[in-house]
Amino acid sequence: MSKLCAVVVVIPLAFTSLACPTRLPPDGDGGLGGSVGATGGQTGGAGGQTTGGVGAGGAGGAAGVPGSGGASGVSGTAGASGTAGSGGKTADGGSCTNSQECQNGNCAESGSMGICCPVNYVNCGGSCVDLQSNANNCGTCGSSCGNLGCSSGQCGCTASTPNGTLCIRPGQTRGTCWGGACVLPAYFPGCNTADDCVPGGCTGPGGYCLGTVDVPGEVSCTAGEGSYIVCPTSQGCLPGPYVGQVQCGNGTATETGDITCDGPSDCPANSDCCVEPAGQHCLAQPQPGVIGSGCAAFDSNPNGPQAGIVCDPLNPVTTCPAGKSCVSDFGGGQVAFLCQ
Repeated sequence: MSKLCAVVVVIPLAFTSLACPTRLPPDGDGGLGGSVGATGGQTGGAGGQTTGGVGAGGAGGAAGVPGSGGASGVSGTAGASGTAGSGGKTADGGSCTNSQECQNGNCAESGSMGICCPVNYVNCGGSCVDLQSNANNCGTCGSSCGNLGCSSGQCGCTASTPNGTLCIRPGQTRGTCWGGACVLPAYFPGCNTADDCVPGGCTGPGGYCLGTVDVPGEVSCTAGEGSYIVCPTSQGCLPGPYVGQVQCGNGTATETGDITCDGPSDCPANSDCCVEPAGQHCLAQPQPGVIGSGCAAFDSNPNGPQAGIVCDPLNPVTTCPAGKSCVSDFGGGQVAFLCQ
C-alpha cells in the first residue's frame, strides 16, 4: 500500500499537524504464544499492543520419565570361621592340663597333666580305655580278667575265651566257659535245663550236669573250682599239676590219665566202667554180659577195696546189676553216678 503525503492546512486560529497514520492490527488479536519446551514450558510470548489482549501462556512440557533403579550389588564373601576359644580341645587323645580343656571327654585330675579321652573312655595309666569292655581294665583301671573277656564292666566268658576256663555265674556260683557262655561243668549240681550245662544235658530240675557220660569215646574231668576238660578215652584225663587245673593224659606224651571212662558207653562189650583206687577204668567181665562182674573181680577179698560200678543216670536200671539202680552220689562238690 502507498503512503499518503502530508497535507498542511492553514487555519487562522491554529495549526494542526497530521502524520501518516500507522496500520493497527484488528482489535482483540493477542500476541503469539511461546514455543513448547522439551522438558518444561517456556515463558509465554510477549503480549500484543496495549489495545490487544494478553497472549496466552505456552503449554506445559511433558513430564520427565522416572529413572530406572540401580543394578543389584554383588554378594559379599562369607567371613572365615573364628578360631576355637579356650576349652575347645577335641577328644583326640591329645594332652591337656585339666578337665576343662577336654571337650566332651575327661582328663586326669584337675590341674595335672593328662590326656584327653573320648566320651565313655577314661585315662588308665596314660591310655584311653573303655572300662565296660577292656579285659585288662574291667570296671576299674587295673582290674584284669585274665583269660576271660569283659562285658558291661564285668569279667565273663566271650566267644574268644578258651573252653573250660573258670568263671562265676549269677549268684556267685562257680562255672566254666563253654561256647562263650558261663555254664555248669559236668558233675556240678544246680542245673534245671541243658542250657545250664556244658554239652551233655542235665538230669532234671535241680539236678546235675552230665557232660560226656553218654558220649562213647570221650571222657570229661572237672576240677573242684570249676575248670573242665573233654578228652578222648585213649588219653584219659586227670587233675592238672596246679590246683584248679585239669588236663588230658597224665602230662606225658605216652601215658594215659587216671580217668579213661565216665560211663558204660566208653567200655567195650562185656566190660564195666569201674571206680577203683587207681582211677576210673574199663574192666573185663569174668561173666560176660553180667553187669558189674568186672568191678566185683577187682578184689575178691570182701574186706578189700571194692570197685564201684559207674552207671548212666538216664538209664538207671539197664546200666546196673539186678536189684540196684543208678544214683547220684554227691561229695566233695561233685557228683558220681554209681550203682547202689
